[in-house]
Amino acid sequence: MKTNPKIFYISLTVGSGVQNTGDRIGTMFDKYSKDNPGKFLVYSHQNSSSTLADELIKFKPDVIMLNEHYYRCFVAILFHKKYNPDTVIIYFNHCYPRLVEFPTKARQEEGVEYGTLTDAFLQSCDLIYNLNHHPSDEPYVYHLRKKIKDMYFPIPREQWYITTPWSKRKRLFMFWGGVFPIKFSEKFVNAIAHTDLEVDVYGKIYEENDRYKEYKPYWEKVRKTNQLKVMGRIEDDNLLEVVNSYKFFICPHYGTEPFMLTLGESCMAGTIPLMHNDVGGGRAGQNWRAWADGLYIDHDSIDSLINRMKLVRNVHNDPDYAAILEKYSYDISEAMSSRLNYDRFKRDLFTFIFGKEESK
Repeated sequence: MKTNPKIFYISLTVGSGVQNTGDRIGTMFDKYSKDNPGKFLVYSHQNSSSTLADELIKFKPDVIMLNEHYYRCFVAILFHKKYNPDTVIIYFNHCYPRLVEFPTKARQEEGVEYGTLTDAFLQSCDLIYNLNHHPSDEPYVYHLRKKIKDMYFPIPREQWYITTPWSKRKRLFMFWGGVFPIKFSEKFVNAIAHTDLEVDVYGKIYEENDRYKEYKPYWEKVRKTNQLKVMGRIEDDNLLEVVNSYKFFICPHYGTEPFMLTLGESCMAGTIPLMHNDVGGGRAGQNWRAWADGLYIDHDSIDSLINRMKLVRNVHNDPDYAAILEKYSYDISEAMSSRLNYDRFKRDLFTFIFGKEESK
């Protein structure tokens, strides 16, 4: 590896936690980019394989990094690697099942051609970071094991921390994130409508976007439920303070996903998650929140979650109860910061690329 390699980082503008995580990895190179002008490029455009291949040819990278799984990116990277075999490939994988199955057999609905392409790309990689929970009883494909590292998606501690002690917070229940049934279940919406509880719901609702038209009846129900106060999206500059103003993060989850950034960020802010996890089937979903185990209060049903909310509403100001939960709030903040440690992730990545913890 060259002393100051040229790094081409592909992190597409796709929104959600994928882009958020990709952006955070990109910030690790802010100092390197400033100290080495023209040596670090972030490519975010959702262009064709041929356009991306042309950009790689122009930039002539020593290292290509890819955030998440995109076939058009695989094609361009493999083409570049074929004619530039010394190029180092680093891949940030968000869903562990892609690495535990033979790709030619996995995701059969996409066909053998795509499975073969995935397999070829994974074998071309020099380092693969798996960012979500990987169950120990599902070993990685044998020919990939030596190049895979399990490291959870990083969240910078300077962005997420406690600003207001738990007992001093004025508001009780919040949900924030993507207002979709997977993260804020319709069963919960139906159930809370028959209570006198109140939850402030923060997040963007895409009612005018035809891409999400299947969710319009759900969003209409959310808006019409008096117990749910739709607050809109929180601006980034206010996000930490708003989350720190609530005591509990309500998380009635349904379905499967790689991870949930708002769960990790809420813990780091000391806002205690009250969860119900109905995965609705699916292997990955059975493990999706294992990275947060022990740092949330779990419930085996929606009714149990509702009953807990009623209980804490009645006793949250009791000094003895508040003292216990204030300590819990601090403990989950510290523990989650350790699990999703941004600095540890950066040290590992930089050691691989530069042979040392920090670039000069």
